[in-house]
Amino acid sequence: MITAKQISDRKRKSGGQAIVMVSLSLIAMSGMMGLAVDLGWSFYVQREAQAAADGAALAAVQAAYKSMQNAPGGDVTAWSTCGNSSVDCQTAARPTPLTAASSGNCPLTNNLKAGCAYSSTNCFSGTCGFADGGLSGRQHVYLQANKGSVAPSSIPTPPGPPANMIYWVTATTWQTVPQLFSAIMGNPQGIVASVATAAIAEKVIPGSFFGMNKIGDCMFGTSTAAYQNCGVDINVTGHGATCPDNTSIQAYLCAPKGIVLASICNGTAQAGCGTSPTGNGSNYAGNSGTVWGGPAVGVGVSGAAGGLTIVSSPTVLGGAATTDPFQGKPQPPLSVPGVGGAPQAIPSCGLSDANLATITSATQLGPYQYYHYSTLSGGKPVPDGVQLSIPAGSFAKSAGCPGTLSAGGTSQASSAFPAYIFYGGLAAGNSVTLGPGQYVMAGVNATGTQIMSGALTGDTSVGTMLILSNANYPGLSTQLTTVPNSGSMATTYQYQGDVDLKNTSLTLTGFNKDNLSTAIPALDDYDTIVLWQDRANSTVEYNKAGPTPACSICTKDDGTVVACGMTCGTNHASQAMYTENGVWATNKNGASPQFALNHGNGTTALNGTLYQPRGAWIEMASGTAQISNSKLIILTGMIDGGGGNSATTLTSPTTSLITYVPALIQ
Repeated sequence: MITAKQISDRKRKSGGQAIVMVSLSLIAMSGMMGLAVDLGWSFYVQREAQAAADGAALAAVQAAYKSMQNAPGGDVTAWSTCGNSSVDCQTAARPTPLTAASSGNCPLTNNLKAGCAYSSTNCFSGTCGFADGGLSGRQHVYLQANKGSVAPSSIPTPPGPPANMIYWVTATTWQTVPQLFSAIMGNPQGIVASVATAAIAEKVIPGSFFGMNKIGDCMFGTSTAAYQNCGVDINVTGHGATCPDNTSIQAYLCAPKGIVLASICNGTAQAGCGTSPTGNGSNYAGNSGTVWGGPAVGVGVSGAAGGLTIVSSPTVLGGAATTDPFQGKPQPPLSVPGVGGAPQAIPSCGLSDANLATITSATQLGPYQYYHYSTLSGGKPVPDGVQLSIPAGSFAKSAGCPGTLSAGGTSQASSAFPAYIFYGGLAAGNSVTLGPGQYVMAGVNATGTQIMSGALTGDTSVGTMLILSNANYPGLSTQLTTVPNSGSMATTYQYQGDVDLKNTSLTLTGFNKDNLSTAIPALDDYDTIVLWQDRANSTVEYNKAGPTPACSICTKDDGTVVACGMTCGTNHASQAMYTENGVWATNKNGASPQFALNHGNGTTALNGTLYQPRGAWIEMASGTAQISNSKLIILTGMIDGGGGNSATTLTSPTTSLITYVPALIQ
């Protein structure tokens, strides 16, 4: 039995041991506390560093993307002068301009400046009151950039950069962090670092048919009586043909890669849906036709008015997915000499009736600006607005002018994708062959029509790009300098004209940038385009360079809609805007935004991408009007018509529609 005395003696003898144990454990506890505090602080700093890296990389790429869209030619090389060298953001004395052959820092005068500036929002770059980086030089930002998918030559390296990048920026941020309790363990300093990579990358756009009209977008007119099919994307009758990719289905529209509809009109009465501004409840799709949108990989359309049947259609209704894929991009630039820099004018070629009569199947016509004339002024031809009727022949970049050639201008004989410009529209004969290049229909006079009758066969390698516009298309003002007596051409050819394909055979393949002998980066965004309708040729008002008298809110060519029929806020398209844009919108038959295929048209085989702006439409006449077995992607406001054997039968496109977007990839 332990006595009280023994307990008292034991306490007296063991008291010093507890002090020793506690003292020894304090060292370990201090280390653990230091580790916890320092890790917590480092985690916080790392979050700041990551935010700075993300912002710097993305800001630099977005600045590059903006330059690509807005600078003349949009050449990636114009803002990618840095190669895979580095730029140190925070030192006032650097970076110093070096030659391309030098190594080290590159000049901070391009898009990387935006990256450095954006990183300063987290005090990473020396703009927070310190000459050499934030926090008295303890914070640093390091950028690397290059074209394509080539990784940097030094650390850091983007992990597995995707092959579809055309430009990337990697930002590394790091900060020296003083250690607190951890210094007891001999670590007075720590380094926290973050890496981010952003890129301009390709984005594949799904779908075979895009109906881009939204609520308030109507087929024509500015008065109540003139409105029709507001907020409708598909309005067809019949089931005219067998779908090539599914022979068990008869449909008016066969779209094997899917149908995307922008409108959310659902039969409920609401402004902008129906045949009047007040709305009567029409649906986004109507009438009694059948359309097929490919395999059942999405939801089908329900509640369509008039008995429209959509068979197994992967259809998207409304939302961000229905935004114009070309929004944020200018219209295709003219592929004239100087497309990568300052634009240059090309010579013009005047053709009279006598000249046109001499054109035979053996005649070749070169890449010029073509116009019709009947009289002379000052010894020079006077453009008269008459449509050009080419009976036969072919267009080739090495050919000459069979009429009156202007003095001055730059030859396109060595161009990989020359431009051919036609004032007054073009009517082809029985056999006209188009070589590689852009073919611009630059407007008609007040009574003219861009009727492309006859047979047009395009190039199948580099392809052809047909642009429907007027004399005010971006870039044409420079071209007019070589056209004699051109003072009134902007008004003579101010109308877009009504495109009417009747008794026509079109066999055209869209632009293929991969087959160019010399790259034209300014056209990269328009790969696969076979037909482009000017955005001004629309019942909605797209933004455009300005300001102009009828559209004071327009500022630039960026693909955004600033005014429409009923639902663009207070900005409603007016007749003055229509007139200024060369649009006839008083009635259906005279409305120039339509791309009309009449019964009796021949084979219309288009391979690539057909683009019409929101507020325009494809008009299919009842009878035999067809777009037949075409590897085509259609972007338009709506498709209208049908009946009889008329049909649009699309097959799976050879190449997808690709656009470029700035994105954070790491």
